[in-house]
Amino acid sequence: MLKLFFILILSIGLVSCTSDKDKKKQVEDHKGNHSAQEKKAGADSPAQMQEGLKLEGAYYVIPGEAMKMAAAYGTITNTTDDIMALKASSAKFFKTLEIHQTIKKGDVTMMEPMESLEIPPGESVQLKPGGMHFMLIEVQEKIPEGTATELAFELNDEKMIKFNFPAQ
Repeated sequence: MLKLFFILILSIGLVSCTSDKDKKKQVEDHKGNHSAQEKKAGADSPAQMQEGLKLEGAYYVIPGEAMKMAAAYGTITNTTDDIMALKASSAKFFKTLEIHQTIKKGDVTMMEPMESLEIPPGESVQLKPGGMHFMLIEVQEKIPEGTATELAFELNDEKMIKFNFPAQ
């Protein structure tokens, strides 16, 4: 019993040996890595063009084991002379695809589904965390790490278009 007590005391002493300077550096390194990851998200994703819509910086985050939802982001530019309206159709690996916007009502911030995403001629819409995004709901199977997902949309109530969103 005395031996166990000395091992415990020694362990506590070793853990507390980390200086405040070292602890501060570890926190700063973690913050720096997180910021770099946010800036890099979607950066390696090639631009995609479908029926006059250009998607750049596309990515989604594969949900963890306990998560049933994910979100997809990127910037969509309408290169046509017409309003382009996207309606969510389907997402590979997920039961449902929805278009969401983040709204604030009083002190409460919440997501709200949108019927469609309208993009005026020559304009861009940025899909980003805390703003508009594509919501991927109810994972249907385990998604292998690094696997892209394909999102399908109905365009102007006529054609179906698809975009690939690489995993981040």
